Amino acid sequence: MPAGMPMVQVIPFERAAQMRQAEVRAETAGEQARRQAANSRKHSEESVYAREWRRRHEKSPSG
Repeated sequence: MPAGMPMVQVIPFERAAQMRQAEVRAETAGEQARRQAANSRKHSEESVYAREWRRRHEKSPSG
């Protein structure tokens, strides 16, 4: 690294702004179903970026 390059960035915040109360509990059946559905979509659906890239770069049948 060149001399003078920053190695750390510090972002100050107030401790009062932190979450003070937390609840640890089991996931409900509805929450679990929503999480599994979202995870399935995340890993099975093609992204918009990939779909648009494919459309731009596919060869047309006539040429």
